[in-house]
Amino acid sequence: MRKFARACNVCNQKPKRRATMVKYKSWHTGMLCIAGCLLLLSACNSQELRKKKAKVQYNGPLIEFKSVETLYSDNAVIQLKIEAPEQYIFQNGDVKYPKGVQISRYNPYGVKISTLRGDSGSYDKTRQLYQAFGNIVVENLELQQQLYTTALEWDQPKREIRTDKPVKIITPNEMLEGTGLVSDESFSRYHILRPSGIFSLKP
Repeated sequence: MRKFARACNVCNQKPKRRATMVKYKSWHTGMLCIAGCLLLLSACNSQELRKKKAKVQYNGPLIEFKSVETLYSDNAVIQLKIEAPEQYIFQNGDVKYPKGVQISRYNPYGVKISTLRGDSGSYDKTRQLYQAFGNIVVENLELQQQLYTTALEWDQPKREIRTDKPVKIITPNEMLEGTGLVSDESFSRYHILRPSGIFSLKP
């Protein structure tokens, strides 16, 4: 009877141990689920923060200058001068002149030969391209001729100025009108793409 009782006691204790193990497994599984949910929430929050940071990324100018005068020279001889009331420089090297710009070119002897003026302007560093907008006047001082238009590009690699807008050119002898123009950068040789009129200025 004692042996039987001991056997019964052993049998009675086994279910209790199994119940404890079941409870432990259930608690462990629950903790893993909670941890997984927390990790998922953390990843979602990180993604949301990255999206918010991307949305508020600053794209404005890095540097702002007032009353700018920039000189470019070769062998101590001035070749180009840029003047502007305001100049904005951006991270990619592009430049904007929101309140007007004047570009003056000089010959190898340092004598000013042409000017370009606009109500606003910009410089594309990648394309090495200046653009002017608004009331634009290009003047060749040697030939005493002026170009009037509303938008103009100066392509430095090609050494030319061009526009697809209406143009008016005034020389000492005549006035020419048309649409579109391609010229050398000093505005000494030019071609009106679609001429519309030539008017003599001589009496």
